[in-house]
Amino acid sequence: SQIGGLIFNMVHANRVLPGVARGMVRSVRPAVVAGIIMVIAVHLGKPLIHQFTGVPAGVLDLLMLITIGVLTYGVVLLLQQRTLPGELRELLLKRS
Repeated sequence: SQIGGLIFNMVHANRVLPGVARGMVRSVRPAVVAGIIMVIAVHLGKPLIHQFTGVPAGVLDLLMLITIGVLTYGVVLLLQQRTLPGELRELLLKRS
């Protein structure tokens, strides 16, 4: 639904401001790529975690899957946006 909403907004924004959709795609590409890779990593990790814990579905399984997802998403996002750590550091320093 998020991607559907993005496409809908891009079409309408491009009608008002021709050419703006290309910039919108460029700005969301890292998040979409990181999300796709995260889904694949969690999907591939699920059977291994179930084997490790021995329980078909439990709290430990859920926590491990969330950890895999967060780490995968963060690493892929950082690899795509090398300037992100510096920007986050500046943002945090300005807030304190």
